[in-house]
Amino acid sequence: MRADAQRNRDRIVEVARQVFREQGYDASLDLIAKQAGVGPGTLYRHFPTRDDLIDAVMQAWVDHVQETTEKALTHEGAPRERLLHWFEEYVRLISVHKGGPA
Repeated sequence: MRADAQRNRDRIVEVARQVFREQGYDASLDLIAKQAGVGPGTLYRHFPTRDDLIDAVMQAWVDHVQETTEKALTHEGAPRERLLHWFEEYVRLISVHKGGPA
C-alpha cells in the first residue's frame, strides 16, 4: 500500500474510533470520511462495508487485549492475584468501547 493510502486508512480508523465512541456504531460513515479529511469513495475503497470499518477499529482493541493478557501471564503472584489483575484490566478495556467487543 502506498504511504499516502496507508495514512488515509489510519486516519479513517482513528476518526471512526472517536465518532463511534461518541455516537455509536451506527454513526454516519459520510461524517467519518469528512472528519478524516477524505472523500466517501476513499473510505469505501478501504472499507467496503460498515462491518469492515468496525473490524478495523476493533482490531486495535483486540491487539491491546492480547498484550494485556501476555503481561498478566507474566505478573508475579499467586494464580488468584494474576487472574484478578487480568480481570481488572479486561473490565477497563471493555469499558472503553461501551460493550462494543460483545
